[in-house]
Amino acid sequence: IDLSIDRSQLLTPDLLTMGRIRSGNFGGMLRHCQHQPGPSSNTLSSILSVNRTHFSPASSSSIEPTPITVAYNLAYTIENPKYLSHSYRKKPLIILHGGPGIPSDYLYPISKHIKDRAVIYYDQIGCGKSSEPSDIKAYSIENSVNDLEQLIRHLNLKSFHLLGHSFGGIIAYELVKRGLKVAPQSEVTGNADMSCAMGTPSIFRTRKCLSLTLSSTPFNVRQVDEESERLRQTMESENETSALTSFQKIHVCRTPDTPRPLQEAFSKRGRVWHGTEVIHYYVAQDPDTADDAANNGAETSTCSNIPAIFLTRGEFDFVSARHSQESWKELFEHASAGTACCKTSTLAGCAHYGMLEDGAQYARTLESFLPECG
Repeated sequence: IDLSIDRSQLLTPDLLTMGRIRSGNFGGMLRHCQHQPGPSSNTLSSILSVNRTHFSPASSSSIEPTPITVAYNLAYTIENPKYLSHSYRKKPLIILHGGPGIPSDYLYPISKHIKDRAVIYYDQIGCGKSSEPSDIKAYSIENSVNDLEQLIRHLNLKSFHLLGHSFGGIIAYELVKRGLKVAPQSEVTGNADMSCAMGTPSIFRTRKCLSLTLSSTPFNVRQVDEESERLRQTMESENETSALTSFQKIHVCRTPDTPRPLQEAFSKRGRVWHGTEVIHYYVAQDPDTADDAANNGAETSTCSNIPAIFLTRGEFDFVSARHSQESWKELFEHASAGTACCKTSTLAGCAHYGMLEDGAQYARTLESFLPECG
């Protein structure tokens, strides 16, 4: 969820659309990219060129829109890159930032608590150190998922964990959902890593997501917006001197001052595709094959390859338990006919930025879940 920051270091949520609140072959990878040393030998920062395709409006000479493919720079950082080896027992963790449009800087403190696993961050296209296309048509959730697929392929990750914070969880879930209808590796012949129909890469034919952590991720963006607005209005009706400031301090980030990593992230925020107004339509859809069954006259099937699921939020998070845990759990249990491994956790004393409000608790809770998955 996108939040903005002003010079007085107060968080000003943009989370409402209306009103006042709005591993792998690492050596080979290094030879094929320009990389810059990070701040220590345990950090690698690099740039990946990713392709995005969108359609230009139909012109007088063309009845149909014209597809346009453009290459953009995707900036990523790997903490503890030495642990990317396929043979290392603890598989890499890819962490996705929220927004849209708030880069990964505020997430970096997580890796201070994770010393024995590769941790991968990247700035989504449109913010941070990555390219920021000026054409709004270049942006979509689908394109964001495609970017993540290209990064996983580039790093040659065979198995990995995903953690998405806020909007980042939507991208992570949509990637996992793509893989649930893909045949496992044992059933594939030929070039298993080729793209599927409609240009969707079938990375899950040869790669595996071991777990999916959704951290304060909204199941229904519009309903979270509306619920937050009602909460703010309640504060206002109770004669709060500043309902917005109170909302921020109670439900967004409960630290006395805005943490520096969050300040850094907001200073690099995107300006073209940002805020929930660009994703207000999003409601998570069941990954089962109900639509296919309806088209084929078959019975609805269930997904047996859902990765382990971890749903976490802060005790005072504006993304309520209903919208960040209960609805997601119902979705996964329905899709798997109750067989999915789905765990939940509430971070005591935290709001939306648990990794900054109580980093040790956040990392401890995460690590207690990850070893169970590899």
